[in-house]
Parts: sequence; C-alpha cells; structure tokens
Amino acid sequence: MSATAMFNDIWAGLVPAVVKPFRTKRNGQIVTRYRWQRADGMHCCGAVFTTVEAAVAAKRRDARFSAIEVA
Repeated sequence: MSATAMFNDIWAGLVPAVVKPFRTKRNGQIVTRYRWQRADGMHCCGAVFTTVEAAVAAKRRDARFSAIEVA
C-alpha cells in the first residue's frame, strides 16, 4: 500500500509527497516504519508511523497536506 499527497511548503509552495518505508531497530529487532517524504527526498514532518494507514489518518487532519490518495 502507498499514499501520495500534495504538501504545502512555505518556501517551495505545493510539492508532491509520498509515504516512504524505512528500516530501523526497536528492542533489538529490525522493523519497518513509515514517514512522509517530499519528492526531493526531504522529510515533511518529524513524525514516524507504524503503518501507512496511521500516516494517512494523521495527515488528513494537517492543513499543510491536501489531495491525499491511498493506492
């Protein structure tokens, strides 16, 4: 599952953003977490989510994000 949106950056204006997975260690185990990332590779926010659904639900309430689509 993936999600896309338009992120309203204060300097760059509207830029595309996607939910990207990354691997990290938690309590000695390797796990997959997700975060929103702009098309140029910069992070949109510092929040880290356990699922794509949680990332989408959180950003539906964020005024900086619009046109959120889940595929």
